[in-house]
Amino acid sequence: MSDNKKIGDHVGVLTNDAERLKNFYMKKLEFKFEKDVILKKTLAKKIFNVSSDFRFIRLYKGNFKLELFEPITTSLKHKKGVFGGFHHWGFFVNNRKKYCEKLKRQKVKVIEIVKKDQITYFIEDPDGNLIEMRD
Repeated sequence: MSDNKKIGDHVGVLTNDAERLKNFYMKKLEFKFEKDVILKKTLAKKIFNVSSDFRFIRLYKGNFKLELFEPITTSLKHKKGVFGGFHHWGFFVNNRKKYCEKLKRQKVKVIEIVKKDQITYFIEDPDGNLIEMRD
C-alpha cells in the first residue's frame, strides 16, 4: 500500500459516560453526530468479551470517525477503571479476508465476528490492543 492512501478511519473508545464524551468532542473539537444506538449484548460479548448491552455513539469529523461505547449494565459502570479508554482502531488493507489469512499463518491472533451477512475482523497487537481490519 502506498503512503498516500488512507490507512485508518476510526477509533473506538470505552467510557462510563458517553454523553459527556459526545458533548466534549462535539463542542470542543467540532465533531458532528452520526448515530446513537444500542449494541446488543450478544454482539458486545463478541467484541468486548462482556455480557452487557452498550450504548454506541458514532461521531465524525471529515473522514475520521470516533466510536463511543458505554455499558448499559449499572454494575459494570461502577467498576473503577474497567471501562475507559482506547478499545480499537480501524486499519485499511486491500483485501481484509486475504490479509487476515496471511496474518493467521504468521501466528497473529485474528478475531472473526459474524454479523448477519458480513464478517468483521480484528487482530490483536502484542499488548492486547485491537485493530479492526477494513477494506
